[in-house]
Amino acid sequence: ANIVAKLHVLSNIECSEQSVSQNVWVERNYDFHLALVSGCQSPALLEIRRNLYMKFDRYCQMSYQLSKLSLHDNNECHKQLVDAVLQRNVKESNRLMIHHINGPLEDVIKQFKQHNLF
Repeated sequence: ANIVAKLHVLSNIECSEQSVSQNVWVERNYDFHLALVSGCQSPALLEIRRNLYMKFDRYCQMSYQLSKLSLHDNNECHKQLVDAVLQRNVKESNRLMIHHINGPLEDVIKQFKQHNLF
């Protein structure tokens, strides 16, 4: 229920026709992703995941700023993740999450290359 609730709250922003505050989106996106993994009920694993998420999030935010991330497309990915997680389809959940993580990183690298930043 928490996963579906967090998706709903995030969808209100990602599907909005109005301008969205990046800070609000970042907070709701974090809450959503935390809901996806919180069922593991392991404080140690959740702490490791939080640390990794914080390192990754900088690239996600850069991607948001550089490529004008389509929040609607992002919402479609989030819905697919929820479907796979709720169906307990580990293989599909992993595939979708890898794609979801690598997309922003690839966007940032592409932008850096275009602007000769490395």
